Amino acid sequence: MSHNYNQVNPTSLNSRQGSNSYYNNNPPVGAGAPPNQPPPPPPPPQHQHQQQQPQGLPQSLTSFVEQCHQLASLRQFTPEQTTQMQTQLRELIQLADTQNKIWVNDWDSQSIPALVPGVALDLVCNTQVATTAKHVRANNNNGKIVKPKPKNNKSKDSSIVQMDTLTSKSAKRARAARFEQESMLRSSSPVSAASASMNTASPSPGHSSYHNDFDEEAYARNNKPLIGLSQTYLKNYFRLTSAPDPMNVRPLPILKQTLQILLDKYTKQGEKYTYICDQFKSMRQDLRVQHIEEEFTVIVYETHARIALENGDLGEFNQCQTMLTSLYSKPGIQGFNRLEFLSYKILYQLFTGNIDSIFQIRLGLTQRELTDDFIAMSLKLVKSMSQNLLNYHEFFRLYSLTLKTTKRLIDQFINSIRIKSLAIIVQGYKQLPLEFLLTELRFHSEPECLAFFAEYKLEQFMELKNDKVVFNTDKARPTVLGFSNKARKIDIKGQI
Repeated sequence: MSHNYNQVNPTSLNSRQGSNSYYNNNPPVGAGAPPNQPPPPPPPPQHQHQQQQPQGLPQSLTSFVEQCHQLASLRQFTPEQTTQMQTQLRELIQLADTQNKIWVNDWDSQSIPALVPGVALDLVCNTQVATTAKHVRANNNNGKIVKPKPKNNKSKDSSIVQMDTLTSKSAKRARAARFEQESMLRSSSPVSAASASMNTASPSPGHSSYHNDFDEEAYARNNKPLIGLSQTYLKNYFRLTSAPDPMNVRPLPILKQTLQILLDKYTKQGEKYTYICDQFKSMRQDLRVQHIEEEFTVIVYETHARIALENGDLGEFNQCQTMLTSLYSKPGIQGFNRLEFLSYKILYQLFTGNIDSIFQIRLGLTQRELTDDFIAMSLKLVKSMSQNLLNYHEFFRLYSLTLKTTKRLIDQFINSIRIKSLAIIVQGYKQLPLEFLLTELRFHSEPECLAFFAEYKLEQFMELKNDKVVFNTDKARPTVLGFSNKARKIDIKGQI
């Protein structure tokens, strides 16, 4: 069976799960209800605040968690200090969830003892309410007018003053911590701040800064599947620190609608990749703890893999690839795109120099599978780079024929291949016109070519001769060969 090469559209529910329904940001809870069903009666007044709470997590809470991790990174916390901080964050969020105060608490004013010593591990809203209540009781005695006793007035006044002083000191410490946090974040570069947020806000499995004895992967493998009860469509990803609560896990019908919501957000609303990736990781987690391994699971991982490649995230792409390899071998899963993703694995192994793995994959393919368009193209690319002899002309000719996901994968390594190709070229020429390099190395534009030369510090070897820009390969040879040797060393997160 032969596929139309590189004509696979981004995975959606259109092809295998029915029609593509549009969902707004707040879809109705209760999937499968008839569209003309009358709205339910309003809840009793005492529960209105619970019914009207938005779904998901407030942005202020997400920012609070991210800023805590950023401040810990800037303070260079030890692993033990990081673990203590993360434990306090979990306990605080669980407390807010238990008390239904996720959307009530003032997260912008929140602090934790790990960052502000002396501050109690409690919600700001609880502290404010408790302090106000104590003052009211102290002044009004629960509404009863009582004659003051002279010998007790002093002790009462001193206790109130002491309480006010403690509250004031606590507030000052919290303000000082927030000021320190904001000033340190302002003084750090936007790139480093973003890096700290990505590396610490939601640690990935195996992340060095995440020290937790709970093994999420082992739990999913060795325990019976649970049945999710959550009706929330969108939720942030948090690495499990204990056995999952069914109330926080979404069942399959909810997850199917979640996928369509995310596709709409990404393709139609232009939602940022960091948010989409976080939501997909949360979906994958819910599927894993419920042991859901079917065609829909494959769709989720394939879709996440494609989106990750579009955004240059090889780490998430490789994690999805690893899981897809396992899913395709499960009974009952047809794996419509199995050979396509196998071709991506071949290309990845090629670019990371794992040729032995490619031979093993090649030996396991049938003659029919070898004729698949994706597999055939990937093996042609392997042949153009086999035995450390780069046939750069053939490689870039094939590269020009690739589209969509295949091209995006190659693009993650393309400059490394270009510098290796240039190392071959400079040994046979003294100078070359820029037009030749534009065509031979398949740059999409002249600015892209100039950016490549700037990245490898080769712009100094550009010269203007007879109104033409030429590249002095004779002078550039040592620099090109030096960068070519460095390009052989590849270390990529999430390798397969």
